This record gives sequence, structure tokens and C-alpha cells, in this order.
Amino acid sequence: QYWLESQWINLVSSHIRILKPRVLHLTLQHGDWWWWESGAPLCLDPKLQGRASDSSISEASDDFAEGSWGNGFRRLRDLKEFKLELETSILKRDELDGIVGRAPTWQFPLGDGNVLILDESKTTTKTWIGQRDYYEETQQRHQYWRGQHPL
Repeated sequence: QYWLESQWINLVSSHIRILKPRVLHLTLQHGDWWWWESGAPLCLDPKLQGRASDSSISEASDDFAEGSWGNGFRRLRDLKEFKLELETSILKRDELDGIVGRAPTWQFPLGDGNVLILDESKTTTKTWIGQRDYYEETQQRHQYWRGQHPL
């Protein structure tokens, strides 16, 4: 999320624009959210410049701020499809549902005057069971490497 909210605009201004992508696939995994380690609320708002917070969510009628990551799509003239995957733990499901609920209002402006809008027929929800967190798995490996077996 740090990269998206602070570096994305620089990337599309220089490098990605040259590649002229037609499809862009972006995934935020559970460890990519701001301060996920301390349980901070999930926030994502492509209309705001900088880090979004739960107290600064844009309205549906708001325009994209000049330096926002959503406004960076203006530089991608050949883009036809944007896939956004948002992952989190089950404990944060309600927060993620709030973000997904606002997504239909995000009409990403393209450089050719068109906009990218959500195709709700392609929206899916998936759940799976995996490791609780990276640190736990690393701990177990380190214990095993030292000759101690995890319980």
C-alpha cells in the first residue's frame, strides 16, 4: 500500500507509460496494508493523495486529487482492464467489505477521456485457510533449524 499511495504516480509518469499496458493486475495481500502488524484499520481510497485513513474517505462525487494513485491512470492511454485483488485476514473482513462497497464509485480517468469502471459481474469473493502470518512460519523454521521441533 505504501508503494501504491506514494510511488505509483512516479512509476506511471515514467516507466509504465512507456510499456503501454493493456491490462494491469494489482494485488494487496494481507501484509501489504498500512500497519497491518498492529491491527490498524484497512483503508484504501484512489481519490486521495497520500495515505488514506478511516477518517478521510472521499465521497462518490469527489474528483481524483492531482497526486492520487487513481489519477495516475490518466497516463495509461492504452489500458483497457484493471484487476484489483484485495486480501486480508478473516478478522478484517468487514473493513475490506467497506472498501469493496465503495469500489463501484471509483471511475478511474484514462488519458483518452474514457474511464475504467467496475464490472460487478466479474467481482468475486474467495476465502481460504493458510498460515496465520509470516512471522509464525519463520519462527517455526528457525526453531527447527536450531534442532528444536515446533510443538
